Amino acid sequence: TPLHLAALSGNVELVKLLLQYQTRVNQQNSAGKSPLHFAAVGGHLEIIRILLSAGACLETRDDQGRNAHDYAVEKGQQAAAAAL
Repeated sequence: TPLHLAALSGNVELVKLLLQYQTRVNQQNSAGKSPLHFAAVGGHLEIIRILLSAGACLETRDDQGRNAHDYAVEKGQQAAAAAL
C-alpha cells in the first residue's frame, strides 16, 4: 500500500498525510507485513513513533510469525528495536 512504501522509504510527511485520510495503520500486505514492519526494517524512528501514535499494533506478526521488533533486530536497527 502507499503507507507501506512511505514507511519503508522514510517519508515522514507522506506517512502523516496518508494517516490524515483514514489509511488503515495496521493493514497487512500479502506477506502479512504492516507499515510498522517496514518502518522497523528502515530504522525510521519518527515514522515508528507516528504509526504507534496512530494505533499501530506492536504484536502484529507476518506470515513467518515475526513482528516489527524482530525485523529491527535482524536488520541491526538498534534504536528502532528499542522503540518497539
